[in-house]
Amino acid sequence: MEIKIYPENSDELKSLLVSFKIDNDDCLSDLDPIDIEDRYYDKCFAIVAAIIDEQMVGRIKLYQRELKYNDQSLIMGGIGGVRVKPEFRRKGIAGEMMHRAMQELEAVGCDFVFLSAAQEIMGDFYKRFGFSPLQEKYKLKGKSGKLYLEDGGMIASISNESVVEDILNSKDSFYIGESTY
Repeated sequence: MEIKIYPENSDELKSLLVSFKIDNDDCLSDLDPIDIEDRYYDKCFAIVAAIIDEQMVGRIKLYQRELKYNDQSLIMGGIGGVRVKPEFRRKGIAGEMMHRAMQELEAVGCDFVFLSAAQEIMGDFYKRFGFSPLQEKYKLKGKSGKLYLEDGGMIASISNESVVEDILNSKDSFYIGESTY
């Protein structure tokens, strides 16, 4: 298996994604399609891909944005769209991709990383990579300007442990900016 990083607009990535379909991939099926479009519009800058026999068997989307927190300018990395084809699950592929994703987010200068996950299903997995669940819901602004409050936010420090601790200990909802991952 090979773990590779592809820029979001790479032709090689586009050809690999054609065959990367997961049946019944309904992690957002409980949301209204209009809300999905309003909340999930941010473009990733890269994709971490697991390749076996020239086929993509797993992928993670990587995001990056600047934001202000307590008057500090920070760079927040984002992880989204973590998927592994069912027949390749429980083989360590997602873990290898996560290690590579965190390395890439560090290399591009992120202070910390945010992701959103169903805690009861994936919380323990992400904790292995340094993620801690937010104590409060997080806020985001949709494309329409509507503010959303969401559950399942987790963060991990890359180079700014004090900010991560402040966010984790805050009684306020953490504002992640526009769009979610």
